[in-house]
Amino acid sequence: MGEVFLAWDERLERQVAIKRVRTDVFLEGRQRERFRREARMAARLSHASIVQIHDLVVDDAGGTGDAIVMEYVEGQTLADRLVRGPLPIADALRIAREIAEGLAAAHEAGLIHRDLKAENVIVTPAGHAKILDFGLARPLFRDGEKLWDGEGLTQQGALIGTCYAMSPEQASGDDLDERSDLFSFGALVYQMVAGRSPFRAENPQATLTRVLTAHPRPLSEDRPDTPPGLVHLVERLLAKDRDDRPRNAEQVVRSLQQIERGLPAEDLPGPDDNSLSNMSTDVLSPIRSKGTAATEAPVRRVKGWILVLAGALAALVLAATLPYLLARRDPRPARTRQVLVMKPETLGVQDEGLSLAAAGVLSSTLSGLANLQGISALDPAAAQHSSSVLEAARNVAADEVLISALQKDGRMARVDLRRVDAAGGVLWSDSLRVSTDPAGLRLLNDGIDQLLREAYEGFAPRQGRPLLAASDLDFAEYLEVRQQLDAGTRDLRPVLEQLARIVDRSPRFLDALVLAAELFHSLFESTKKPADLQRARAYVQQARQLAPLDPRTQRVEFLVALAARQQDEAARILENLEAGNPGDLGTLLLRSRLEESRGRFDKAEEALRLAVERSPSWRNISWLASLELERGKVSEARRHLNDLLKQTPGNLWIQEQLAYLELIYGDLQRAEQIYGQLARSHPQRSHFTSLGQARSLRGRFKEAEEAYSRALEIDPGHPIAMLNLADTELDLGNRPSADALYGAVLQRLEGGQLSARLSSKEEMMKAQCLARLDRAAEAREAARNGLSLAPHDAQRLFEAALVHSVIGDRAAALAFARDAVSRGMAPRWFQASAFDPLRQEPGFQSLLRSGGPEQGR
Repeated sequence: MGEVFLAWDERLERQVAIKRVRTDVFLEGRQRERFRREARMAARLSHASIVQIHDLVVDDAGGTGDAIVMEYVEGQTLADRLVRGPLPIADALRIAREIAEGLAAAHEAGLIHRDLKAENVIVTPAGHAKILDFGLARPLFRDGEKLWDGEGLTQQGALIGTCYAMSPEQASGDDLDERSDLFSFGALVYQMVAGRSPFRAENPQATLTRVLTAHPRPLSEDRPDTPPGLVHLVERLLAKDRDDRPRNAEQVVRSLQQIERGLPAEDLPGPDDNSLSNMSTDVLSPIRSKGTAATEAPVRRVKGWILVLAGALAALVLAATLPYLLARRDPRPARTRQVLVMKPETLGVQDEGLSLAAAGVLSSTLSGLANLQGISALDPAAAQHSSSVLEAARNVAADEVLISALQKDGRMARVDLRRVDAAGGVLWSDSLRVSTDPAGLRLLNDGIDQLLREAYEGFAPRQGRPLLAASDLDFAEYLEVRQQLDAGTRDLRPVLEQLARIVDRSPRFLDALVLAAELFHSLFESTKKPADLQRARAYVQQARQLAPLDPRTQRVEFLVALAARQQDEAARILENLEAGNPGDLGTLLLRSRLEESRGRFDKAEEALRLAVERSPSWRNISWLASLELERGKVSEARRHLNDLLKQTPGNLWIQEQLAYLELIYGDLQRAEQIYGQLARSHPQRSHFTSLGQARSLRGRFKEAEEAYSRALEIDPGHPIAMLNLADTELDLGNRPSADALYGAVLQRLEGGQLSARLSSKEEMMKAQCLARLDRAAEAREAARNGLSLAPHDAQRLFEAALVHSVIGDRAAALAFARDAVSRGMAPRWFQASAFDPLRQEPGFQSLLRSGGPEQGR
């Protein structure tokens, strides 16, 4: 019906968008006047999620036609974005909430959109949504009457809109109210998450039939990671009967906010509930004034309303809470209390200062809890894949959850903290105000620490706990580093350089030292460069001098010792950890890692099974499944992983483990499918590497080469990706390229550290490279070393068979191949060209014809 131009507003010196209505097909006489009135009405809307109408240009001369002057928004339509596939769940939730907020504002003003679809939503470069084309909206009917005195642009009963996006009542030509837009909104959310319209068919007639009669399959079938609350909400929005949908857009906004927070969508807060501090508490603790005004210091306690109770009521409250207070003051808890710390939520107006303050709250909370005896803090990473706070607590077997929220309050921010037990009961709550200025964030740490000491009065501070020894600017810069890491930065080197500068300026800054040690340890696990391990050890030693009993220091010290193959030193550190944190499940997991590194797989599995018995969280069970796979217990591992995937269908870790199991032992097509989905939704080096392996096994070597190349773009020089690419180049007949890659992998492994210190996997990689480069004796020795560290691992046995086949030791290769298959390795793996020397062996032919003990299970 019109054309849109980008134009320049000379008066206000800004870009605008002008929509000119085509006079040859639309708007004559009375119809034109109705259009003008409705455009004027839509211009009254002023909301961040609605493209603003600036002006209505009336062409009485009839030359160019009437035009609407609108806000120009840089970005792309949601439809253009969805061409690349469905949105990540977090992005879909945020965009859906912003659209729902815009709808709520329009409905409040008496307008419905009638054509809400992906083409009419624009997404800015910052990721925010704005609704287009409210200029052609219709006056809102509620209870059969219009909310403002204007006639609709179309006659009553006429069909207008986009067929796959309209509601059943709109398709039937009935009166419309705001619930019609909510149906269209539900179809849009479905499309954002599933990547397809729920009703679109081969032609308009079939589409309208689906709108009127069809019920789309649940979102969880297309996207297992969809939060259950969102699945339920979309089903309600797409109800055929408008009375079964949510009452209004405000209700939808609150429901989406709950889902974003990780809470069930059904537990809708009241209209004024926009802060954690408004939620009811089981225990009211008085807020004690520090005698300092907000203008005098960046941190102070909030002065809440004060209840003056009669003496009798005060006595009743004291009698009710005294047992709880006494229990909290028990200085010797029976075992370490597992506290899940949720990522702080930011409410209301967002800005960089509030985001940085939220990072400070998280860092200070984790640090403050580490300073308390008998507390084990689980960071937010443990809560991923959970649809609610209580589900997160169950998934990690936490005793309680610590929740925080921040909201802008002028130049300050209000921080609300709550302790919630595993059943949802509020144990404690309190608030403080903090500065969002980087120069004042250091005092935030002191305020959070003070609150936590009061919240956990029964848990004594650790001896020798250091104070925060960092300048204001160093602490703020440290928080920026944490933000980069939370955002998933792939290149650790610049982050580590920044962190090193912070430590140089503030050498007694414990949190920075521990983080630097953790990151250098993580980097070493990837690069195997001794310099990275040495840097990790140096930072650990500095941290140990400051806080030898801090569990964070001890844990990273344990990991560094284990990485250096210093099992006795790691055992000593672990004993100290166990003594200082009785009953801490984390120490059981570290115990399992230690025993595994020593080759004591029975003891490693025993420790893991004990951890699972005490805490049947998905993470503990998944670790047990990993160890079961290494020990050749494929059936047990598959059973555990399938059960976990039913419990947490969106869990990426479990999907990765199942894909790996199927790749090595089971359904190759399923493995490729899962890895393909993971590579699209979460493009990581490991996903592309595994996708390449699946394609290679299916004989699609060129596609495998593409996947390995993509993996090396993400993580240049990674030895596993290089080794797999070398094998593929060999299969494609590119021998010089393959040899160069084998040499590069070998140089990386041997240059990383002494061969005697390589892990089982790394020894076998080294053996494969040596075999391909015709260094048979060295290859045989490396394979022997690798098998000695993991004698029951089917993957290692397969690699030993490959090495011996390449160097021409057919008898040993056949023996290792039989052992690998007996432990669950799928015979298809032996179709690789490396096993060509065995093709004529009767025993090998029989092996290839066998289904393997795990096939079909």
